[in-house]
Amino acid sequence: MKKILIILLIVVILAVLLTILVLTGWCFFCPGEEAEEGKICVNSCGDNVCQEVVCQGTGCPCAETEQFCPQDCSLIIVSSPQPDQEVESPLLITGQARGNWFFEASFPVKLYDENNNLLASTPAQAKSDWMTNDFVPFEATLEFTKPASGTKGRLVLQKDNPSGLPQYDDSIEILVIFK
Repeated sequence: MKKILIILLIVVILAVLLTILVLTGWCFFCPGEEAEEGKICVNSCGDNVCQEVVCQGTGCPCAETEQFCPQDCSLIIVSSPQPDQEVESPLLITGQARGNWFFEASFPVKLYDENNNLLASTPAQAKSDWMTNDFVPFEATLEFTKPASGTKGRLVLQKDNPSGLPQYDDSIEILVIFK
């Protein structure tokens, strides 16, 4: 009985010490080297690996997500046009996408008006080797006639999916405004 009380007391003391350490900024099981004030956390956003689980101690970086670390977690990043940007023909679309977004160095780009009418379609072309998991720059140019009615449209960049299987479909939409 005395042994059990001693073990229980040790467990409680260790739990209190661990809680104090975490609340004062120490975090354990974090990758990286020592940071300021003796913390061992390092913000690894930008290392090309989407780390969804990282140390959550005080002062440590948050888990990487597409929202907080798009350069590591996004499949595609569009540089131009930006959402709600005014556009006109010819429309230059640029950005970078992970290699698996492409098939044979291209993927479909489509422009729709606000009534969901297709205005233009063209393949975006990889500007370097696309057979990688890293980001690959791309470019596409759409030539279209401004819709007679309405000022808004949707630019859709589709992941190329030669298999046709729905589990491999993916796309992003960017709302645009016609000049």
